[in-house]
Order: sequence, then structure tokens, then C-alpha cells
Amino acid sequence: MKLSHFYLKTLSNKLMQIKSSYVGYHEIFVLLYRTSLSKLFFMEITITDSKTLAEVQAEFNQHFPFLKLEFFKKHHEEGEGSKKSEAINLSKKIADVRSIYGMEELSINGHKKVSTLEDEFFECYGMNVQVFRKSGKAWLQTTTTDSWTLTEQNNEGKEHEI
Repeated sequence: MKLSHFYLKTLSNKLMQIKSSYVGYHEIFVLLYRTSLSKLFFMEITITDSKTLAEVQAEFNQHFPFLKLEFFKKHHEEGEGSKKSEAINLSKKIADVRSIYGMEELSINGHKKVSTLEDEFFECYGMNVQVFRKSGKAWLQTTTTDSWTLTEQNNEGKEHEI
């Protein structure tokens, strides 16, 4: 996701108004730019028993619009796909599908590998998750590219946007 030209211009204009003897213009801009990027690419998904799988999927998709999470009944190993017949209905609540309790938040950033994210869902919640990438109008399982980061996957999906 790129910052809009308007946003950067507005930010730049505001920074020009800031005068400080301790921090230069460039350092302030970098600090604010990094803060903006962290809001775009770092996220926390809170897993609560009352939340539906669709809500978790939507939160994830807000940050990675060319990726989606799907939930399955059976676990898969890295590089393996999941059968469509094993997909769990997204209207189900977390309480209906999780088997491990204790952890409520999952930190996700664009540098995380797909395989790591899928493993974390399984190890922390007992939930079987598969990341899908948009390719034109289709959604593909990322089985052969599980070693890619979420940002790499998302960028690949963006390149194949129709």
C-alpha cells in the first residue's frame, strides 16, 4: 500500500512549519513516515471466542488486500494444500474451531513468512489456516510460495490485478 501524494504533501507542509534546535527536518519526516508505515504494515489480530472467522479474515484482508485467510478442519504441512471440502464456514465463531487457549493476540507484519503465520495459528490456537493470494479473478493457495513473506505475496497479487 502506498501513501498517497496528497498525504505526503500535507505531511511535508506541516513538517516545514516545525522548527526545532534538537531535531532536523529530515529526522522528523523519517520518524513520521516510519510511524505511518508501521500503521499500514504492522497489525494485531485479537482472537476472541465471540469473533467469527469472517471477522478475522476481514481484519487480515484490510492490511493485505490481495491475500486472504481460509480456515480448514485438517492441518497441512508446509508446501501442502488444503482440500476445499475441508474448509470451515466463515460464519463459525472462534470458540467453535479453536482447540488451544491462552494467547489472545497475534502480531502480523509484512516480513512474516506465510509458513510462519500458518504455523502460529496452529501452534497458538489449534486453528488450521491457509493463506490464499489473488491472481486475476481467482484465489490461489500459496503452497509453492509458503517461504515468501506476506508483503511479497501481496505484491505478487497486486501485479496480477485485472
